[in-house]
Formats: sequence, structure tokens, C-alpha cells
Amino acid sequence: MKDERIISPQNERLKSWVKLQKDGTARRERGELVLEGRRLVDTALGTGLVKTFIYSDKFAKGDPLVDRAHARGLECLMLSMVAFRKLAHVPSPQGVACVARLPTCDPASLFAGNAFLMVACGVQEPGNLGTMVRSAAAAGATGLVALAPSADLYHPRAVRGSAGAVLALGTARMTEDDFVSRLDEADLNLLCALARDGFDYRSADYARPLAIAVGSEAHGIPQSVLERGTNVTIPMPGGTESLNAATAAALLAFEALRSRGDGTPSG
Repeated sequence: MKDERIISPQNERLKSWVKLQKDGTARRERGELVLEGRRLVDTALGTGLVKTFIYSDKFAKGDPLVDRAHARGLECLMLSMVAFRKLAHVPSPQGVACVARLPTCDPASLFAGNAFLMVACGVQEPGNLGTMVRSAAAAGATGLVALAPSADLYHPRAVRGSAGAVLALGTARMTEDDFVSRLDEADLNLLCALARDGFDYRSADYARPLAIAVGSEAHGIPQSVLERGTNVTIPMPGGTESLNAATAAALLAFEALRSRGDGTPSG
């Protein structure tokens, strides 16, 4: 069967997908997001979350991604390049995208067992938050918690920053009070990253279950969270005032992995 074709940028389905790109409320209400670009679509096709596969009429004929989408019995739509550019969130689109269901995660499951959580405290730049997700996943974390007012985990820049890891790593957005309550109930070992005056992060106790909190450069970690943890600092002999939140998160996540001694991810 020939794939349906959308030519007009005014097509109503196309407009609904553009809204998913721009509006976090629409993503949450509909339980969907748009993923754009070969790498993200390739990752999404492996998750079972994809509902609709979208490609432009300039996309390579016989491309393996199109074949995979057809083989999975997905709805496949070909867009004119004019229509695709309206959907695109990058200046030079690759011509392939998909609509996928938002991943679901029971927040309680993140705090269970041998947990290893990264906690983003008010990280409002979507790219930084996405990079934190990517680093956490790479270091074998079991999940990431984003405390308000952190960015939307499914903002297009956050999804790109995560390199698709946000589709597989368990994540949850919660209030400071909810997090503190769950932290106390689960009795997690909590490390809080501070720019100065904490214990050297290389000598910290990374015993699990573990949560590592990293705050925004502007506002840091909330006091109610700081009161429940041990403060750690990454030495900066070069005199820089602070590290980018995503950079600090990566250093701490991989130090937690190294401290296990065998390189084995948690689980």
C-alpha cells in the first residue's frame, strides 16, 4: 500500500504535530511527542513507542528506516519538504521524524531496590537537562528525577540533548516536597553537588541506594534537599566559579560508577 502524502503546510494533522513540538502542555495531555532526525527516530523505533513514521519526499528512497517502519506495520506518511520544514525544530532537517507515545514510569519504582538516581534541581535549560539524562544513562543510573522548575524532559532540545536516552531511562518530574518525602521513605544516600565547601567528590561515599543532586547555576539545590544530604564539591584549581550543571552531573555520575570498582551498572 502506498504511503499517504501530505503536501500542504496547513494540513490539520501537521498542525497538531507542530503543537507537540512547541507546547509541553499538549505533550502531557496527549501523551505524545515528536522526535526528529535519523538518530532519534532510529532509537525510537527500537522502543515500541512509535505511532506514526513521517518522512519527507526528499528522504532517500529505500532508506532502512522507512523499511523498518513498514516492517513494523506503522502508519507511514510522506510529507512535501515544505510541509516537513514546518514540523522541523532544526534549521537543516534530515527529513525524517515520528510521533511517539511518551514513556511511562511509576515514580515509586525509581526509589526502589538498589536505586542510583540523578536529581536535577531546577535545571531550566532543556539542552542541559537532556545532557544530564544522557550522562546518567551512560553511567548506569536507574533513573533521573527533575525537580520543578526544571525544564520539560520532553522539550525537543532536551530530547536531542539526551540522544534519545530519555525514551529508555526511567524519569519523573516532581515537586521538592514530594521528592524529599520519597527520599526519606526509601532512605537513600544523598550527595549534593556544591561549587565550594563540600567534601572532595572523589572521596565521597557512593554507597547505594544513591541519589546525586545537581542544582541550576542560578539557584543551586533547595535547602530542604541540602539538609538531607552530604555536600560534595568538584575541585576547580583553575579558579572557575562553577561548572555547567550537565558537566558536574557527568563527573559525579561516572565517579559513582568508578567507585563500584567493577564498572558494573546498578540494577
